[in-house]
Amino acid sequence: MGDAMSGKQSGFLELVWRKEYECGHPTVDVQHRHLFKLGNSLLDAVLTHQPKPDIERALDAFIDDVANHFMSEEQALEEEHIGVAESHREKHRQLLEKAEILRANFGEGAAGASEVLSFVVYDIIDGHISNEDGSWFALLKN
Repeated sequence: MGDAMSGKQSGFLELVWRKEYECGHPTVDVQHRHLFKLGNSLLDAVLTHQPKPDIERALDAFIDDVANHFMSEEQALEEEHIGVAESHREKHRQLLEKAEILRANFGEGAAGASEVLSFVVYDIIDGHISNEDGSWFALLKN
């Protein structure tokens, strides 16, 4: 995952999109790049200690975009007749469940910056986009 992150000039983290993250499906690729952008906005809000309502709005936007992206990705997999669609859908369901718990916990003060950062960087960008999605990218390119 280290390749997807870099230090900004201000010393904070930034998710960096790279060409090798592309899967070859135009809609999925655009959405993945957009998730990097929203992820960076959320990371910036957390790391610069923005007011809680601002962080909550950024978290909501990120989670909503993740949910919309997952629906599009599932459609792309089904259209391509790829056998991983059902197991991938279950992984999406689990991530969205975790996102809803994070959203609730953050709102109640039971989750903080480290949980938000972990979800964005490790669960969505590294764990899902870079690793899980990467496992079927070659299937879309064929």
